[in-house]
Amino acid sequence: MKKILFFGTGEFGLKPLKALIKSSNFKIVGVVTNPDKEVGRHQKLSFSPIKKITLENNIKVFQSQKLKDNSKFLKIVRNLKPDLIVVIAYGLIIPEEILEIPKFRSINVHASLLPKFRGPSPVQFQILKGERKTGVTIMLMDKKIDHGPILKQKKVTLSPSITAGELHDKLSEFSIELLTETLNQWVEGEIKPQVQDRSEATYTKILKREDGHINWSKKKIDIERMVRAFDPWPGTFSFLNKKRLKILKVKISNHKAKKTCQNGQIVVFSDKMLVKCKDGFIEVLKLQMEGKKVVNASEFIRGYNVNGSILS
Repeated sequence: MKKILFFGTGEFGLKPLKALIKSSNFKIVGVVTNPDKEVGRHQKLSFSPIKKITLENNIKVFQSQKLKDNSKFLKIVRNLKPDLIVVIAYGLIIPEEILEIPKFRSINVHASLLPKFRGPSPVQFQILKGERKTGVTIMLMDKKIDHGPILKQKKVTLSPSITAGELHDKLSEFSIELLTETLNQWVEGEIKPQVQDRSEATYTKILKREDGHINWSKKKIDIERMVRAFDPWPGTFSFLNKKRLKILKVKISNHKAKKTCQNGQIVVFSDKMLVKCKDGFIEVLKLQMEGKKVVNASEFIRGYNVNGSILS
């Protein structure tokens, strides 16, 4: 039975971790996750879902603000003597001296078909760019981010209406079988790593709340993709009369724009809420005014006189 030290924080790694815990071929000797955080109005201490499942299975949990130049943590990893390190949505850069400890090296699960969409937000950016296919990559780790040789990939077709939240869950589920299959074949010497084609590499960035501010001068397909790509995080919004208006669900409209309409202008038409953009209209289906509940557009336009108003 091969020993695994698991690194993860986000929910993307939750189902694969559960599968590894149940596996008869591997033993999780420890889980490294980000430190607990204070959340909410009352700053209540909260820990990651990865930590929760780890504690429930009586597995050692290790948490550290930083790993670089951390001799204490380095000693812990060496004493655990893992055969493998598995990293899924961990959130911190792991020093090369740690990655090189296991006999069978360190392995990462990434939610894209590398070398495309390297970095921290592959799920969102694949939807933003209108990709028709995506997948999961299992790769060996080196000192560069999402750069190491590929062990195995599996493709999946992207639905044209899928949100980032839905794609996140789909790829997490998708990665369970792929990861266990890859690990078994890798330790048996049945996989030859394939170097990534650097000329094909594209990159993503960490998303912030302000990235969700809609620019209505963009094309309608770009805005529609943005709303899906940023659902649930960071969300998409505009301002109506200086109040934040969350735009939660939209679709592309074929309604013809009048020459007098300006970008961001709301047009109420047949109980529909349309917003002018660069090449036509977006129909808003679901939204939320600051401090109010989520409503359908038909309910919103009955409660607010917004025809002709400008979203900024």
